[in-house]
Amino acid sequence: MTDEGVQHILTNVGKFKVRHPRTFMREPKKYKSSLPSTEVPHPGISYNPSYTDHQNLLNEVAEKEIKQLKEEEHLKRTTTDLFSKVTADEKMDTWLTEMSSCLQPDDADDQDIDGDYRAINPPTSFDKKKTLKQRRKLKESKALELQRKMLQIEKKKVSDLYKLKLLTQELDKKDQKSARLQENRAQRKISMVNRTKRLNRNKFEEPDLVFKRKHEITGNLRSLEPEGNILLDRFYSMQRRNILPPTVKQNKTKKAKVKRYIKPGFRIDAAV
Repeated sequence: MTDEGVQHILTNVGKFKVRHPRTFMREPKKYKSSLPSTEVPHPGISYNPSYTDHQNLLNEVAEKEIKQLKEEEHLKRTTTDLFSKVTADEKMDTWLTEMSSCLQPDDADDQDIDGDYRAINPPTSFDKKKTLKQRRKLKESKALELQRKMLQIEKKKVSDLYKLKLLTQELDKKDQKSARLQENRAQRKISMVNRTKRLNRNKFEEPDLVFKRKHEITGNLRSLEPEGNILLDRFYSMQRRNILPPTVKQNKTKKAKVKRYIKPGFRIDAAV
């Protein structure tokens, strides 16, 4: 901006023109999604769908509901059902039994106290000391064992020279495995492009499908009752495309603490 432009802005506007960065209105590549902004709805949601499309829609809804029921049963089985329900009287009886068990002396402990003292390790004596001949033989046996191990190592080195073909095959298998892993990683990266990413602590969950049962389908738009919400549909679409972070409905409302006081002019003492 020239000096004349700066002077004009300061004279007439009173503040500088704010320049936004180049990436201000650009969607970041990290969270960019290739999903369309307006998705084509399921054909079974139509006001006059075919029998096959409507049955497919009902099957999808039923599968999702069955999956949720299985998850609830799993949580109940792994949390609530693991703990047995005990009444207050049974709990008190169990506590008394456990606390009174330490008051009763154990017969086995009394027998050990009354009997003679026995050490854990056997007693030693001068007669059991090894002689020089025994020490020499033990030393020779250790040397022979060490020599045998060294011979085995040398034999293994010689045999490894003849295993070059097997080593080459193992290296080829390792290269093939690494190439396969790289290919799988690339395919996984491509499949992750259209997935909803984790933008905050809340995970995005697909909303329930809008559907009508067989007797609710009228075949014309005049007598059809509306289902769903366009605003919510757009809201979930932006969450699915990583534009907005997923949110959770807040049931509790935080109320600000208001400080209340009486003005001096409205006090009874002041009026009197």
